[in-house]
Amino acid sequence: MIKNVLLIKGYGTPHEDRWQAHEARHATEADLHVAYPEDIPDFVDGCTPTVAAFREFITEVMERDGLEPDRTVVLAHSLGGNGWLRILQEKADTRQCLTIFLGTPRDNLTGVEKVNNFFPTPNIDLTGEERRRILVVGSNNDKVIHEHASILGQHLATAHLTIPGAGHFMPHVLHQNPTEMDLGKQWMQVRKLISKLHLQY
Repeated sequence: MIKNVLLIKGYGTPHEDRWQAHEARHATEADLHVAYPEDIPDFVDGCTPTVAAFREFITEVMERDGLEPDRTVVLAHSLGGNGWLRILQEKADTRQCLTIFLGTPRDNLTGVEKVNNFFPTPNIDLTGEERRRILVVGSNNDKVIHEHASILGQHLATAHLTIPGAGHFMPHVLHQNPTEMDLGKQWMQVRKLISKLHLQY
């Protein structure tokens, strides 16, 4: 039974209209405990984040908030997903979480050298059950990571889903492209497409 939601943002400045804020409100209204840390070390523009600091920070959040893996949904965006992959690799118990990666790349095609510590994406020896607890979600016009969901999905041998026109899963105010879906305002519409992995709470 799901009791907790852990939202992991990507690299860049937090913004109140990110989809995570909408998901946090929805989950709270469903009487779930929500952890949405916006102060991940060095996860702001211009800084150089490291896997070690990320891993320590997220592990502390999970311990502090009592996020039992088998009762937790993790929604990880962009580079936050690459950090979560490292945690899945090193902490086998976290593979009991239901995990949804959004706009998370296999390779660093962003041109941002400051995030190179998170690559290459690790090979993880997942069981069949662990694979069924993971969904990779991407779009067909992500101009930040330049990858479709199938790339990471095939690497992990997990299910993957493409949402047309979703860009890099950020609201217009951040990606500054009105032709891409506004993943702040339209998040609740988008989440219906990924509900097959226990998002119907």
